[in-house]
Amino acid sequence: MADSADTEARRLGIHRSVAPAAALPHIADVLDPGEPANEYEVLLDVETLAVDATSFRAIRDHSDGDPERMADTIAEIVVEHGKLQNPWTGSGGVLLGRVRHAGTHAATPHLAVGEAVVPLASLISIPLALDDVGPVDPAFPHVPVRGHAIVTGAMFCARVPDDLPTAVALMAFDVYPAASHVRDLAAPGARVLVLGAGHAGLLAIAAARDAVGLEGTV
Repeated sequence: MADSADTEARRLGIHRSVAPAAALPHIADVLDPGEPANEYEVLLDVETLAVDATSFRAIRDHSDGDPERMADTIAEIVVEHGKLQNPWTGSGGVLLGRVRHAGTHAATPHLAVGEAVVPLASLISIPLALDDVGPVDPAFPHVPVRGHAIVTGAMFCARVPDDLPTAVALMAFDVYPAASHVRDLAAPGARVLVLGAGHAGLLAIAAARDAVGLEGTV
């Protein structure tokens, strides 16, 4: 039983939780992004952070809109927590990186070294270390960075198609659960009201239209 529990902890990334120890990564306040990755994990060279809109606004407000201070704030959060979880909003976003190494039991099979991927998990659950942040555009929440991330064995990676612009891929993968939730809730012929027309709202509208069909109303 002890061996089984240890294996599951290594798969879920629980062993990377520093404070509190033995917490799931998205609950932990501090994660350990140290290398190497185990057999369940994927090691990524991170290129871009897509900070969620609420978090980015909070970082901008606390930095008075100064790009260098915003970059410093992001770097400081990651140094302190081993992940990007905004201390004012509790939220994160998603990242884009390239595969440096994939464990033999990684959740997403057959990942190739150098392949561009977006982990289908929030930044609040991904161990992260950054060597450089910026330049930051205060008007746009996609932040170029250099560093590495650990994708645990419970997280899947979405491959980024070669013909899809990076910004579009990040926006889509950031809000992808919206479509599946709407499809679960909306039935043919139903009336659906979507509140909000940000990235998630627009995706929800498209999914709702598909789910309710010609007899439904969105």
